[in-house]
Amino acid sequence: MCTTLLGCKKEGSSVGTPAIVDTTSKNESAYFNPAQPLIIHNPVQDKNFYFLSILQQNQNLLAALKQDTELKNIYTNLIQRLDKVTADPTSNVSEMVGAAHFTVKEQQDIHTAFDRLVKSNVLSTNLIQELKASGCYLRFEDFNDVVFIRSVWKNVSTGLDQILSVYGEGAPPHDPDSDSVSYTLNDPFYINQVRQTITTITNSDETLFFEPVLQLCLQLLDINNRDEAGRFEPLSQGENVRALSNLSNINWDNYSHSLILVLGDPPNSFGDAIHLSESAKKRLVTAADSYQTGVAPLLLISGANVYPFQTPFHEAIEMKKYLLANFNIPEEAVLVDPHARHTTTNFRNTSRQIYRYGLPQNKACLAVATASHMDYVMSPSFRSRCIKELGYFPLLNPNRLNPTDIEFYPVISALHIDPLDPLDP
Repeated sequence: MCTTLLGCKKEGSSVGTPAIVDTTSKNESAYFNPAQPLIIHNPVQDKNFYFLSILQQNQNLLAALKQDTELKNIYTNLIQRLDKVTADPTSNVSEMVGAAHFTVKEQQDIHTAFDRLVKSNVLSTNLIQELKASGCYLRFEDFNDVVFIRSVWKNVSTGLDQILSVYGEGAPPHDPDSDSVSYTLNDPFYINQVRQTITTITNSDETLFFEPVLQLCLQLLDINNRDEAGRFEPLSQGENVRALSNLSNINWDNYSHSLILVLGDPPNSFGDAIHLSESAKKRLVTAADSYQTGVAPLLLISGANVYPFQTPFHEAIEMKKYLLANFNIPEEAVLVDPHARHTTTNFRNTSRQIYRYGLPQNKACLAVATASHMDYVMSPSFRSRCIKELGYFPLLNPNRLNPTDIEFYPVISALHIDPLDPLDP
């Protein structure tokens, strides 16, 4: 049994699929608290599996999880499966990693265990309120406590299954050209790395039912150099610190827009430098002109290391360098999002920064790109893609002002963790 909101992974299948539910109209939250910072120690884990990180930090709950008979049985059976498959020298990567998926029966037992912990208040109302205040599971916030935790666990287990399936079983990610596994699954080096990793995990002292699977997922990302979710974190203390320290000096009434979003562009055309495309430079010219005419007090440059495959250059970072070097714009006016790998998440992550950094939510944002890029953003196919991949449309009231500029408002649903995009969840 599983909740249907995010879909359910079936034994022998590849990846769970979120239900197509448009929650764009949800633009406020009774629970989200921007004054409550996310607890980030291990960015890749915490951004993908915030619930598990919170569980690991709660000593009373840890003790209850370790003592629960059903959860102990799940842990024991999981270790036995992993030990058996790694002991067989003929096992391939897919077989070894496939043994880490929780079975349907185990998922049922996990739900039952969490139900007990919620009803006995071991998984306390206060902790649930903390999870709701984080915004990480915002699409579930109106559920009662039992259904909320069931839905949160489903989000987590979908994310675990996604990493196992993509980086251990060869399932396609959102973008196979940029987000795929770095090795072929029959590569002897990869087989050996995965075998050693699982052996180390099964011999470790970690005994929580989910920890072997969690650690395997994190190690699969690490082996494949897919730590993008954690790069540049914490942004608020690094690339974005100067802009954030200046927010209190901004008189928002002086501006028609809260920020200017510059959509990134990869260097994949003839004549592009290896780190920065000519189209990206043109977008910065347009954005700088809007900034210098007083449209908004901030620019937000969005784009990750997408193309070519495994490039070390992040669009947002390289574009920020170019902007500061060639325009009379102070660093205090520049925010970056070096994690967005798709146009869908350019807009999603912009909404996230607006809500988490406490920027005005009732002011429009201005997005800048090329005319052809904006044709796509305003197309029905882009809206359909957002609903399919995110479950909502991350632009509220989009309005095309001219060929290169679109005005829109942020959407609070963007705070919700996306379990199917581990490089930028």
